[in-house]
Amino acid sequence: MTAVASPQQNVYPVSSQTRNRAAILLPIGPLIMLAGYVAMQGKGYDAQSWSVFFDLLSTPFLLITATIAAAASWRAAPRTSVVALTGLVCNIIGLAALHGMEAFQLVMEHSGTDKAALDSAFEAFATLPVGLLEIVLFLGGNLVGSAALLLAQFRTSTLPWHVPILSLVAVAADFTIPDSAPPLVKSAGISLFVAWSIALAIAIRRPTQRAPLRKRPPTTP
Repeated sequence: MTAVASPQQNVYPVSSQTRNRAAILLPIGPLIMLAGYVAMQGKGYDAQSWSVFFDLLSTPFLLITATIAAAASWRAAPRTSVVALTGLVCNIIGLAALHGMEAFQLVMEHSGTDKAALDSAFEAFATLPVGLLEIVLFLGGNLVGSAALLLAQFRTSTLPWHVPILSLVAVAADFTIPDSAPPLVKSAGISLFVAWSIALAIAIRRPTQRAPLRKRPPTTP
């Protein structure tokens, strides 16, 4: 009696066309974020307007980035990927609300409203339940989503080691660089996020099995 070999499973069931599209879309959100920060370094109403425009524009593309990043680790860590996507979506919702308030504040300042009165109103808003919810979504979603996505990437053997390592460095920079840091330092932190997204896009475009960090010495009989 002979045993029939089972057909080899397809390790990469996603079509190359889908991977190409995902690789193109994934870094757009981080790149727009970087453009918004660069625009913010200018002076005047036009520079602030471009910065707010890029910030608002980045929101839907960041949702795409989060979805693709979670999907890249779905097969290796499905539950962790779901937690990561949920947390990152909450973070982006909070981020979108923050950008919306910044846009409203910019319009009101341009129309002649006193800046001190606007700052006082937004500080009061942060103490309301809806303001506290926005803070929880933004900070809590970022913490939970980033940690879960990092764990999922380390567990995904089709992603090379530099992808989760770049993710770890970018997350560490995001949580440790203060708002009062010099512009060069803050732009470097955002650039790490961009570098991670590009590295992940390349890994999605050309998936390969991860090489071990250390080669095991050959065993002797």
